[in-house]
Amino acid sequence: MIYKEQIFNLIESAKRPLLIVGNGVRMAKAEDELAKFRLCSGIPFVTTWATKDMFVEGTRGLVGTFGVSATKYGNLAVQNADLIISLGCRLDTHMAGPDWRKFAPKAKKIIVDIDRAELDKYPRTGSELKVCIDVKEFLQEIKPDSIFWSGEWIGQILKWKEQYPICPDEYYKQKDYVNPYVFMNELSKATKDGDIIITDAGATLTWTMQGYGIRHRQRLFSAFNHSPMGYALPASIGAQYAAPDAQVICITGDGGMMMNIQELETISYNKLPIKIFVMNNGGYGIIRQTQDRWLEGRHAGTGPSNGLGMSDFMKIAGAFGLYYMRIFDHAKIDEHIKDVLNISFAGKIKKPVLCEVMVNPAQKITPKLDPGKSLEEIE
Repeated sequence: MIYKEQIFNLIESAKRPLLIVGNGVRMAKAEDELAKFRLCSGIPFVTTWATKDMFVEGTRGLVGTFGVSATKYGNLAVQNADLIISLGCRLDTHMAGPDWRKFAPKAKKIIVDIDRAELDKYPRTGSELKVCIDVKEFLQEIKPDSIFWSGEWIGQILKWKEQYPICPDEYYKQKDYVNPYVFMNELSKATKDGDIIITDAGATLTWTMQGYGIRHRQRLFSAFNHSPMGYALPASIGAQYAAPDAQVICITGDGGMMMNIQELETISYNKLPIKIFVMNNGGYGIIRQTQDRWLEGRHAGTGPSNGLGMSDFMKIAGAFGLYYMRIFDHAKIDEHIKDVLNISFAGKIKKPVLCEVMVNPAQKITPKLDPGKSLEEIE
C-alpha cells in the first residue's frame, strides 16, 4: 500500500491521536481488524451516530460521538487532536461542521475511504493524507509496532468527559416534565443485552444519540441523515419480524407518530410486543428551536398555539387496542420505564405498549452547534 511508511511515521510521532470510526468499518466487516488495531495502538476513538452501537458504553478508549449535535467532550477531543485517522467516515457537515478548514485544525488527517468521490470533495489544506482503499485492507496492513500511551492526552479527555456530561445531576432535579436526557439515561439502564432500539427523527433522534448508553449486543437503528419523520414505527415492525425473540423499543416524537399512525393497527392486529415511547414535547421541537435561534422566536406551525394541532395519544392507544401509560416527571421514572418494558398478558405473553413521555415544549437539544461556529464552540 502506498503511503504505508508515511502513515506509520505519523502514528508514531503523534502526541494526541484520535480514531474516527465510520460506518465503512461495519460495511467492510472490519470489526475484528479494528479491535486488533485499537488494542495494538491504544489510540482513543470517537464514533458517528451510525457506529454508536458498535461499542458498549465504558469501552476502553471510547470518547463518544462528535459533530454538530453530539457531545462537547467528543468535539473537544477532535479539535485538539494532532492526528486524526478517519476510517470509512464521510465527514459531512453534520460531523465536521460547515467549514472544513475549521475541522481539527491542529491535526494531520489520514482519511481512509473506498469511494474516491468522497475523498475528492475535501478542500486541500495541506493537512490531509487521502487513502482510497477498503477499510478492512487498510487495518490489515497498518499494524502499529508499539502501544500509544499519553497519560496527559487520555487524562485531558477524561477531564472533558467529567466537565461536560450529557446528563448532569442537576437535570434530575427538574420538577415538571421529563428531561429527555434523564429519560435516555434511565431507559439505557432499564434495557437488557440484545435489545433493539429504533429512534425517529429531529429532537428525538438527537436526544437518543446523545443520551442513550449502549449495552452488550444491542442495535440502535435510525434513518440517520435521511431523517424522515415517522420512520421509527414501521422500522420497529420490521425489526420485530426480523428478530421475533428480541425486545424492540421504538422511540418517536409526537409529530413523528402522526406520520405513520396507521401502523399502530399493524402492531395491534399482529400482536407485536413493541414498546413505543412517544416523546411528547407539544409539537415540532427541533423546528421550534431553529425558529428561536434564527428567527428571534417567531414560531409558526410548530405547536397548538401557532397552527399545529396535536392529538390525544391516550385515546389513540385505546382506539388501536394498545396498553397505554404516561410518564409526567422524574418521580419513580426508573420504575415506570421498567413497567413499560415488562408488561405482559397473564404474566406470559408480551404486549405492545404506547407510553407518552411528557417533555417541556421549551426543551432544547443541548449541546447543539450554532451556524458558522467550529466544533469546540458547541453549547
